[in-house]
Formats: sequence, structure tokens, C-alpha cells
Amino acid sequence: MTSTPRRFVLSTNIPTPYRLAFFEVLARELAARAISFEVFFYARTEPNRQWQIDMRELPFRWTVLPGVHPALGAFCPHFNPTLALAVRRAKPTWLLIAGAWNTPSSLLALNRRLSGAGVRLFWSEGHAQAVLHPTGPIAMLRRRVLQAYDGFVVPNAASERFVLSELAGAKPVLRLPNTVDESFYLAGPGEARPALRAGLEVSPDDVVLLCVAQLTDRKGVVELAAAARSLPEEQRRRVLLVFAGSGTLGSQVLEAAEGVRTRLLGHVGPEVIRRWLYAADLFVLASKIDPNPLSAIEAAFCGVPLVLSARAGNADDLLGAPVAGPQPNAPGPECPGGWRISAPQPEAIRRALSAALGAGEARRRAAGLRAKEVALSEFSRDGAARGFVDHLLRAFPAAGGEPDGS
Repeated sequence: MTSTPRRFVLSTNIPTPYRLAFFEVLARELAARAISFEVFFYARTEPNRQWQIDMRELPFRWTVLPGVHPALGAFCPHFNPTLALAVRRAKPTWLLIAGAWNTPSSLLALNRRLSGAGVRLFWSEGHAQAVLHPTGPIAMLRRRVLQAYDGFVVPNAASERFVLSELAGAKPVLRLPNTVDESFYLAGPGEARPALRAGLEVSPDDVVLLCVAQLTDRKGVVELAAAARSLPEEQRRRVLLVFAGSGTLGSQVLEAAEGVRTRLLGHVGPEVIRRWLYAADLFVLASKIDPNPLSAIEAAFCGVPLVLSARAGNADDLLGAPVAGPQPNAPGPECPGGWRISAPQPEAIRRALSAALGAGEARRRAAGLRAKEVALSEFSRDGAARGFVDHLLRAFPAAGGEPDGS
């Protein structure tokens, strides 16, 4: 008697460099368990995506399906009418659906009458402080859609808490952190830090605050600039505020940061980003909405102490629990891996920055080492793929099988 082949199928919006690199690792891990891997992409790209990707040598099966892709602001509601048929033909043991919960193509793939049998999982990166509609009719519809899934895949603790809060009853939630090319960032820039900083025109006394983010309102860049401007004079005069990323708010950032030495690098490649990460004293992200920023993971692999908004989805994972604050039993901004920004507002950002700057170089170095330890243990590609597949096979051992609740 021959056993039924086990297949893992993933449907997602577009190919991205970091996702494709992880898919290669995941494909190898699945192949080691005699499980095939296939990806259905809704489109080649989306507006404001600047990646140039050569997909010809990918070591797994993939298809870009025909479809219609209107752009509604930041939302691209892909509609691929052949997706359900493609899933039915693939006969997945497990189907992982990634992207926005309300993407038409994702809803087609979820519909079992159209797309066939198999376990349906949703890859959810949202969390309570990033969701656009926490209440109302859209929230009710979102919960109804989510309850149709057999389980969920999340990148961080904040997303796991959000998914469980959305469900009427508990369902398996599998952890799959977003990853970066850790070998690239761990390798370093190839030169000693003093020479590196000198080459970037950074003086030995400068304290570099690096923000790698698009210059958009979602990233809180204007509020960050205003917070730096409001630092005490003794701290402000030592600060060099560096933004790496493009966007429409450059002039507003410079205006808000008046009196603070500020550089706008624009859109730069990963080699330049890595050089600045190794030259930086603090990595700062003051996001208002940010489900799971990869730049914070990159900074952690480089050993940079982190100053992260509580609204960054992976802040809890990278920073750790806050230590006691000035008031008894009240958490302050300081955490093992850096400092937490309680709200994306100039005063809250200033408090976190001032605490980090006042902590001294030795404390910042210890925070950077802690962040790097967390990155190595929780965000490596091989470890993430292995842990995910282990949990998948425990929770959903076969098509139509009952999860064990782990």
C-alpha cells in the first residue's frame, strides 16, 4: 500500500528577496521530511516595490498566476480567478495563505468548495496596535474569516496574542519569525569600527542614532526628529541622526530636526545599510504601524542596541520585558535588548532616547550583545524553518487530521 504524498503549498502576494531566500531554506527542511513544497504568487510585484528579482534558479516549484491587481492606496487587492483551481490540482496536505486577510485571492484559496481539501493555515502578521479596524463591521467580518481557518502562523508574540484574541475558540498557532540573511549581517563590514566611522565622516565623539525606514508617517520619522530636537543640550549636541530610506517626508524630517545634525541617505543598498549599522550607537524605530520590521532584526544581528516603538510587532521578542521604572512597579523604557518607546509621540520617544543616551557606552554595548543573542537563537533561518516544520507536524500530522493542540 502506497502512502499519500505530503505536500505543503503556500499562496502569497508577490516574491520578495527575503521571502524567497527563506522559502529555499523551508523547501530543504520540508524535503528532508519527504514533503514537497510549492508556491503560488498572486503577482510579480506591487507599487512602490523596488526589488529586481531573478527567479529562474529557485530550487522549488513556483507559479505567478494570472490576475487583476488594482492599487487602492497601500492596499493591493489581488484577484486571481484560477488560484482555487490551482490549489485543488496541487492537492496540498497543508495550505498556508499569506497576505491581507481580505485579499480576494486569499478568500478564494480559503473556500474549500472551490479549492479542495487539506489543512488551511493563515500567515498573520497583524497585531493589536497595527490593525486598522479594531472594532466595527470590518472587525466582525475579519473575525468571521479568521475563524474559518484551521490554524495560524505568526512571526512574533504580539501577532500571536492578537490572533488568539480574535478567535472565539483556541486553535493552533505556529511561530514562524520573519528572517533576514543573518550570514550577511554577521559577517560585518570588513573593517574596524574606528576606520568605518571615519570613512562615513563620523567623529569618535558622535553618538549615531540610525533609523532604517521609509520616510512615511507610518514609521514615525517626523516624531523621531522632533524628539531628537527636544533632547537636553548635553545629549543633543553629541547626536548624529541618520535616516536610511526614501519617502515623501524628507523636508518635514529636516524641519522637525532643526538644531540636530541630521543626514538623509535616501534609498541605499544592503552593503551601505550594514556599514551604518556597524557604525551606529543606537538603532531607532519610532513606528506608528509596523507589523514586523525586518530592519530591527538586521540591527540585532549586527549587535546594535535597539530603541523600538511598542507598536513594532517584534519589539517584545527583540527587547525583552521592561525593567522597573522610576515609579515603583511601573515599567520604564529600559529592556535587556535596548529601550522601548511607549507611544509614537515626541515626548515618549525623547524619554526613551534620553534614557539610552544617559545609560553610557558600556550599558549600550551590553544591550546590543543581548539583542544579538536573541537574533541568533530566535531569528536564524535554519532554526526558524526547523521549528516551524516540527510544530506543523505535531499540530496537523496529515490532511484532515485533528490537531493535537500543541
